[in-house]
Amino acid sequence: MKFFFFTLLLSFALLNSHQSQAALQLNIEIVHNRGIDEKLVLVAELHSSEILIDREWHRLEMQYGLILYIRGQFVSQKDLFGPSDMVRFEGYITNQNQTEKILLAQEVVDIKLGESKSLVLKRSTDQLIHITLTPLILN
Repeated sequence: MKFFFFTLLLSFALLNSHQSQAALQLNIEIVHNRGIDEKLVLVAELHSSEILIDREWHRLEMQYGLILYIRGQFVSQKDLFGPSDMVRFEGYITNQNQTEKILLAQEVVDIKLGESKSLVLKRSTDQLIHITLTPLILN
């Protein structure tokens, strides 16, 4: 009877293992520089710590109508069971009207847990957006 119960429990766990989701904490720093003229720059900053669920989009709104959409997914490794220590991010920045869309990167953004990566996006001739991402394991 114990063997039957153990076999049933193990098969149930294996069948439903694809439904498990991992979460991570993402520290985000966004600095938006807007040049009014050569010597005057308006700076808006946002520092946030967000909880991301694997593969789900997260929305973060900034001052002056900028909106960051970002999602992360753990990069699977063949010899590792459970979430890996590498996270792949994709996302974009848009305005409130969603008339413009700026991708975070043209290539894949992979970041190891606990490490930071900075991205610089150019919005127009007088605007730069600096984004720093630091993924952490959720405690």
